Amino acid sequence: YEILAAASSEDVRCVADITLSGFGAHAAPYDEEVNRLWSDGDVTRINQKEFSALYGEEIKTRIPAPPFTAENALIDMKGTKFGSAVTKLVPIVTKFTGGEAITAEMQANAALETPLRSVAAMSGGKLNKDVLNGLIDIMNGKGIGAAAKALISGIMGK
Repeated sequence: YEILAAASSEDVRCVADITLSGFGAHAAPYDEEVNRLWSDGDVTRINQKEFSALYGEEIKTRIPAPPFTAENALIDMKGTKFGSAVTKLVPIVTKFTGGEAITAEMQANAALETPLRSVAAMSGGKLNKDVLNGLIDIMNGKGIGAAAKALISGIMGK
């Protein structure tokens, strides 16, 4: 490889050649089935054990649990009563946004996987801090009373 350090593409100030050692692409230590699936591009059929081999370590499954914060995504809250309802509603709503079914599915997945803080930031002020905190309180099972007050306060701007 040739490494260039430059102030711009026109102003190269330093050049160095570097050789990296390692095993070749075909010498990977995976079984033949994983190699075939990977090289054919049919990665949808690779199971977790095979993917762990490709990744180089065990893939740990994270099970989200309360307390939830603005860093969590809606999909993390699927195990709560309110979160279950919302995660079922999102794909239904995205079907009505127009476009092909695959587009609606991608929109639903993006909405469910986006951290709540980012949803709030992209809402143009509609999902302010009070509304967001009220929703998070509901997801954390703090009771509908205080959460509803926060939601109403946030929606009304008071």
